[in-house]
Amino acid sequence: MQSASPSQAASRADRLVLLPAVDIAGGQAVQLVQGRAGSEQRFGDPRAAAQRWQDSGAEWIHLVDLDAAFGRGSNAEIVAELTSHLRLNVELSGGIRDDESLERALATGCTRVNVGTAALERSEWCEEIIDRYGERIAIGLDVRGSKLAARGWTREGGDVYETLRRLDRAGYVGRFTIEEALLAAQLSSTTESKYA
Repeated sequence: MQSASPSQAASRADRLVLLPAVDIAGGQAVQLVQGRAGSEQRFGDPRAAAQRWQDSGAEWIHLVDLDAAFGRGSNAEIVAELTSHLRLNVELSGGIRDDESLERALATGCTRVNVGTAALERSEWCEEIIDRYGERIAIGLDVRGSKLAARGWTREGGDVYETLRRLDRAGYVGRFTIEEALLAAQLSSTTESKYA
């Protein structure tokens, strides 16, 4: 079974959809503590982890190639295999910062690509790819406190509220996600105050 087309997925945009994530490093499913390299706990085969989410009824899954995000390799083969075998929508992130890496990511067959660091460092390019690919592109922001994290959480990316205002002015509203479960209360107040 194929995943939903971007337009089908977009038609459901009027509701909050939480995406379970499977982070992949060295071919294994891992979890980092607040994105810190070297803090990972290993959970085995990412295929089994993704299958468990699918079997539990998930409509989407967020796959993160941490090796690509940290610039230390790639898990592209595993990602492509997962994308072709899962019956749910796949959002892919990790190391997508230019046309070449974007094309590789889209070639996996994922429903949507989530661009992170490039949204902070190459905003004009992000505008171009959103114009070109529409709903197949999302902007992902990693947040620690009120600061953004960039390049696989290895660099500070600026103030979250200033960036949200900039993305809003650029028309990205509804096209970005904020990642880091520890910020749920802060995000709620952010939404209510329209970016502080």
